Amino acid sequence: MALRNNPLYKDVKINLDEIQGWQFAEGSVVPTVLMERMQREELSAVERTHTDPVVPNTDRVLEENGFTSIEKLLT
Repeated sequence: MALRNNPLYKDVKINLDEIQGWQFAEGSVVPTVLMERMQREELSAVERTHTDPVVPNTDRVLEENGFTSIEKLLT
């Protein structure tokens, strides 16, 4: 194990019997206990505005809901 030679983990004991008892969902390497606890977290509207890769039309001095061709954008 990689942790064995790291002095920061010298006191960590890995319980192989516990690991052997883990159950996994078909085709997954994540234990089912963890899968059952996972929750999907959707971005808030504020987070989406901060991370959205699309620049709104109004920020590009274009009509708010209008379609613009790529040629017009590049001129």
